[in-house]
Amino acid sequence: MRFFILTLSFLLFCGCANKTTAPSPELQIAQETPDEEDFEDEFISSAKSDFDPFEGYNRVMTNFNDAAIRYVMSPAAKGYKAVVPSGTRGSIDNFFNNLMFPIRFANNILQGKVANAFSESGRFIINTTVGFL
Repeated sequence: MRFFILTLSFLLFCGCANKTTAPSPELQIAQETPDEEDFEDEFISSAKSDFDPFEGYNRVMTNFNDAAIRYVMSPAAKGYKAVVPSGTRGSIDNFFNNLMFPIRFANNILQGKVANAFSESGRFIINTTVGFL
């Protein structure tokens, strides 16, 4: 149950973004101007000379994250959106937003935004008491 709640909260915080497709390589090449090509050449040549000790780890994690999003998170988000009605999704979103109150409150206090902290507190109290009714 805990795993389900954590996964659900991750999906809600990340959102269910629509997948966009990148333009075809032929279209990208046709749109490039000589100035863009010069910029890319300069960027690539300077990037090759920089040493990154975590490059291997970063590549592995990026590939893992891409695969997790493509094969696990995207289908789960689409299934969640198909199964759970929009009103219920909104209520779940409000519930998890209400759980983030302590972080927002502490952030406002630490930044010296006392008025915003009191506003957050009032919103939290109303959402917690009236929201359950």
